[in-house]
Amino acid sequence: DWQGFACQKAFAASLCRNEWVLDLDADEVLSDELVDNIKSLFGAPIPVDVAGFKMRWVLSQPNPGHPFKHDKSKKILRLYNRERAAIEAEKDSNNDRPQVREGKVLYLKGDVLHRTLISLEQMERKYCQLSSEQARYMAAKGRKISAGRLYVEFPLKFLKYYLVHRQVLNGWFGFSVSITAANRNFMRLAKAKELQMLAEINGENPIEN
Repeated sequence: DWQGFACQKAFAASLCRNEWVLDLDADEVLSDELVDNIKSLFGAPIPVDVAGFKMRWVLSQPNPGHPFKHDKSKKILRLYNRERAAIEAEKDSNNDRPQVREGKVLYLKGDVLHRTLISLEQMERKYCQLSSEQARYMAAKGRKISAGRLYVEFPLKFLKYYLVHRQVLNGWFGFSVSITAANRNFMRLAKAKELQMLAEINGENPIEN
């Protein structure tokens, strides 16, 4: 059964034979510069106190005519030592990034090219699944969602995606992406609150739902 993205990645990492794991999603590829730097990195012993390496994660739109061209870049941990970092396999958790147990994290030059967003329909379907999983996770953890938080979640998240994540530069498409992304954040809270409400009405434990 599907247990969520964190469990999926944790299981995949458990099947690896080597101590170092390169964590890539299906819609991500490495730039030539990053490939060369990884090869050079493993050409010599890596210090034992290094837990992993962050890389710059950037949007890469394969179709130059598509309006979705701008997004905020991030530095995320994608190459890690399984002895010092791991993905926590919690059911319905979307936190699929490795958590460092010990050691330091360095930066490796080069880009992880994120080739995502097939269509707004695909994005909406994906976010519907994600919000449902996140809601079950929060409800199971007993996280309380206030009505006030629900009222401000959508507008605040919209401004975050539209301005901070630079979707304003993508015209009408960026506006649509910001609304879809903000709605995912809102719905995860609304669904979690609904699960807790129904569990209380029915006298059940939300963990079992």
